[in-house]
Amino acid sequence: MKYLEWNIIISAYFFNPSNTGKDIYLYLTKNDIVNITKQHFNEETDDEIWADFITSIKRGVPGSNGVCKD
Repeated sequence: MKYLEWNIIISAYFFNPSNTGKDIYLYLTKNDIVNITKQHFNEETDDEIWADFITSIKRGVPGSNGVCKD
């Protein structure tokens, strides 16, 4: 997935009608990330999903120079 796809899925998880009026604290573990997004992948393993997330974060928002150069 691309950075913005990750962003849309994670933000939809937190910012939805069931959370109206609640304080939202953005703390996610590796397992949280994998579980929230697993339905958006076909047959990828948890490690592959996590690697895709990290790669997307490093690439950054489209049009940017990325966050990391690893």
